[in-house]
Parts: sequence; C-alpha cells; structure tokens
Amino acid sequence: MLPKSLRLSRTEFTQVFGVGRRIHSPELTLIYKPQATFKAAVVVSKKVGKRAHERATIRRRLYTELAEVARTGATSAYIVLTKPPLVALSRAAQRSALRSLLGRTTKER
Repeated sequence: MLPKSLRLSRTEFTQVFGVGRRIHSPELTLIYKPQATFKAAVVVSKKVGKRAHERATIRRRLYTELAEVARTGATSAYIVLTKPPLVALSRAAQRSALRSLLGRTTKER
C-alpha cells in the first residue's frame, strides 16, 4: 500500500483531475500532472468489481505498483482510473498495463 504521505488529498485530486493530461488503454486511464513531488491515487468503481473485496484487491495491487514507481524517484501526480476489463487480467497483466501507461508519460513530456 502507498503511504498516506504519497497519496493525493481531496483538493490535490480535484486539481489534478481537472488539469492533468490523460492517457487511455482498454483497462486503465492514467491522469498525470508533472510536479516536484510524487503523489498518486487509484479509483476502482463498482462497475469494475461488484464485490468490495474485488475492488480492494485491485486497488492494493495498483498501489503496490505505484509505490515501486515512487521508490524510483518519479516526480508527478498520478490518478489511475480502472475499467471493467481489468478484472479479467492476471496480476502480472495488471502490472504490465499500469507500467505501460506510466512509461508513456515519460515519452510525452
């Protein structure tokens, strides 16, 4: 799980959601905004998983991957929005889907 100090607050979330750049894939949408520090948030709606434990599992997996990105020294604000096809993917496929979107952010800068 990502430490609370690295998660977006409500006001930061609203600001990044409004002005951040969006990158889409069939499983995820990544909203990012370059800034001096690393912050992140993961959103998993009921459309993705009907049961709370399914949504929590997906959220934990994505936060774990974002924590690894934070350790590498990334400096941006990220919001990860999940889509229903993500549930059908394995853990490794979910990880690679997020990694590919994060890789596209560095190419677009």
